Amino acid sequence: MSMRFETRTQPHGERLEYWSETLASHWMPVHFDPRDNLAVIAGLSSAILGAVHAIEGFGGNHLYRRTDAKIKRRDPDCLTLALPSVGSLIVEQDGRQSIVESEQMVFIDSSRPSLIAMRVPFRWQIVAIPKSALRLTATQLKSITAIPLTGTGGINRVVQEAIRTMVSQSTELEKDTEVERIGGHAIDLIATLINSAFAREVSVSGRSAVLRETVLAFVRRRHSDPLLNPAQIAHAHQISLRTLHSAFTAGPSLMETVRTLRLDLARTDLSNPRLCHLSIAQIAHAHGFASASDFSRAFRTRHGTTPSEYRDLPPTESHPNQFGQLPSRI
Repeated sequence: MSMRFETRTQPHGERLEYWSETLASHWMPVHFDPRDNLAVIAGLSSAILGAVHAIEGFGGNHLYRRTDAKIKRRDPDCLTLALPSVGSLIVEQDGRQSIVESEQMVFIDSSRPSLIAMRVPFRWQIVAIPKSALRLTATQLKSITAIPLTGTGGINRVVQEAIRTMVSQSTELEKDTEVERIGGHAIDLIATLINSAFAREVSVSGRSAVLRETVLAFVRRRHSDPLLNPAQIAHAHQISLRTLHSAFTAGPSLMETVRTLRLDLARTDLSNPRLCHLSIAQIAHAHGFASASDFSRAFRTRHGTTPSEYRDLPPTESHPNQFGQLPSRI
């Protein structure tokens, strides 16, 4: 489900915390510095298109720093393609610093420290794709970050225009029955861009790997449904149960993966002080568990403590990912 966030909906004194929490939950945890923009005017819209995360945002003269501590807190393990549409930004990563002007593009890896400094007024579009969907080594990834790519002609321009259109229409595309395929096409386009711009022999991973990432994105959106099952997931992706399960043969099974995802998202909400008014049963129900007792047993098995004990841990021990989002039914 697409979501929109704006700091102007919040009281002035709460905007800094609100924006930091929004970024942590709907992009990735970063150290946010508003610099001279004391009013903290910023916003974003977020949508999931299959395995691809599409974001459109705006901000002021802001600084975003991705540190080792923030990476340890949560790493979406994604490769981000950022496209400024108004204003410019400075990007630092992997020993390079670049100025990226409007109508250019730049890659940023979520798994290593980086710095992004915006220049006002600023608007940008972002697509984040799971790195597992690309056959790129760690060395190859480090060689393509923080390098401005022009979009004035050739393949670069075709990819840029396609990605911009996809992000700008993401709210509507998310509702389309072909949304999973749209995300797959975006991954193909970005692989083509990397091949063209950096002469890297990169290709999209095998069909099972891409299918697995697409299914995981679907499960994240639907995990609160306690009746979610393989038949529903296979039907939503127009594939057989055999094909679905084959995408998960290299690791935990499909339903083991669903259960782990539910437990990890519930852990995030247990460590969020904004949700302290919710009971353990409410949080369990919001993440697809039919009963609080089943949730407690599963949580203890995975995390070595009960949900109540975990909630009482100090922040340094629980490593919270703030701003957990519970379904609206609670």
